[in-house]
Amino acid sequence: MLKKITFFTVHQAPHNTFIFEGLKDDYNLEIFYLNEKLSQYNWNKTDFYFPGSYSKSIFKYFKASYNSDLSIISGWHSKKYILLFIFLKLFKKKYAIYTDLDILSFKKYGFLKKLMLQKAPYIFVTGKYGETFLRRYLKKKNTFNFPYGVKSSDNKYILKHNNYRISEINKSNKIVVFISNRFIARKGYDMVIQLLKDLVTNNLSNKFHFRIAGNGDLYHNVKKEISSIDIQADFLSYINYENYIFEMLNCDIYLQCSNFEPYGIPPIDAFLSGKIVVATSKIYSIYDIYDLHGTVYEFKYKNQLQLFEYFKQFCFDKTLFYSNNKYLSITEPFLFKAIHKATLKSIL
Repeated sequence: MLKKITFFTVHQAPHNTFIFEGLKDDYNLEIFYLNEKLSQYNWNKTDFYFPGSYSKSIFKYFKASYNSDLSIISGWHSKKYILLFIFLKLFKKKYAIYTDLDILSFKKYGFLKKLMLQKAPYIFVTGKYGETFLRRYLKKKNTFNFPYGVKSSDNKYILKHNNYRISEINKSNKIVVFISNRFIARKGYDMVIQLLKDLVTNNLSNKFHFRIAGNGDLYHNVKKEISSIDIQADFLSYINYENYIFEMLNCDIYLQCSNFEPYGIPPIDAFLSGKIVVATSKIYSIYDIYDLHGTVYEFKYKNQLQLFEYFKQFCFDKTLFYSNNKYLSITEPFLFKAIHKATLKSIL
């Protein structure tokens, strides 16, 4: 008989669905979504939805968790989740708090969040960097790397796209740069704007074609400023997951200038697609790429010179493309499914 795991998560999302898909054959899964949809995410449910319940009854939460071998709770700031923590603690049931490394959240809710984590029997955190940080911060060894799920990729399909892109670059066609971020302050669009200006100033703007996906409060301001710069830049606004994967496959460079990311999924997707990854040191998913001997053109947030130097290098050295981050031919995408199973096996 399969052991039962109940997930309590804030909303449906691709990175959750890919975890559930990887575990459904080995465990009896029950999923509770706290919200049907969050306003800042417009993902199309049919692209990746995993069946679950939207029940808001705390009594159903109690019943499901009591009858589970393990409850995994993603998020901690809901009143329902806090009641659930207390219930599980009182009845000495196994549960794990599943968190990402949101440094701003630690600062805002410092003592309360630290107390909740310290009282939890287990802590799951996204990525190796997060695991190392929280083990040191909490002085607890019951912290485990439990990365976001990633989509299984077709090696031959990726190779076909990348060979096409190599031929286009060798014909001196423009290098395609993809950016996929919400338009909010911490995503570093001020650095993107300055990079485009630097490329124009140094007569390199004709080498690149930027494609920018996302929505958010700063969308129109950023679009207006970039549109005034003499460089090819397409604004895609919100795109669904299928189109996001298409854009990732058909770019050459993935760029992310965030001043911090609790994890950062697009650099992982870019790495698995064999693309050049250019990202700040505050995007913690890049340390998982390093762990698999991948390459990231890393720079410190606000180091505009380093960012420009990378793009200057890409203009004059075509051998950099599709040479460092070759697709990993592995049956467990990015080994994440194997990590999930190993973690669960160690505590169940």
